[in-house]
Amino acid sequence: MTIKDKITKNQKEDTIYTDIQKWLLNIVILCFAVVIIGFMFSSRSRIVNNPDKIGLNRENYISEPIEYIEVVEVLNGCGISGLAGNFAKYIRESGYDVLYIGNADNKDYDSTQIFVKSTNIKSSDPLRKILKMEKIRVKVSNDLSNHFDFRIIIGKDYEKLDIYNEIKK
Repeated sequence: MTIKDKITKNQKEDTIYTDIQKWLLNIVILCFAVVIIGFMFSSRSRIVNNPDKIGLNRENYISEPIEYIEVVEVLNGCGISGLAGNFAKYIRESGYDVLYIGNADNKDYDSTQIFVKSTNIKSSDPLRKILKMEKIRVKVSNDLSNHFDFRIIIGKDYEKLDIYNEIKK
């Protein structure tokens, strides 16, 4: 056997070995694909046939309109720590949504005030009555955020408010 014959024979063996490797790799990939597809179908059937799943149908939809809850901002304008939070808690218990509690732009408000977004001051009557405040304390504000219907600023006269004894409990 000559050297040329040996090289040709080695090349043929290498080619056959490489072909076998490629076929084995393809078979392994195919097996993994079959297993993955099997898991997908199995999972799908378990999800679809699950008796505990929550189904939605038209009978469960709310047919009545949702009541609008007025949104309030309570600000501390006198500097007494925690006072706005106490007022906010009382207002929430009365059915309003207090979205923000914080400090006013300054701590020099002499009187507690309710600011109304709309020009209809009467819209504040229920809130004003809950807080037992006079109409004179209600003012229209054009700079109220779109997120709030009312802004309450607690002033230095908070102790004189009829509602204060209920709030501090």
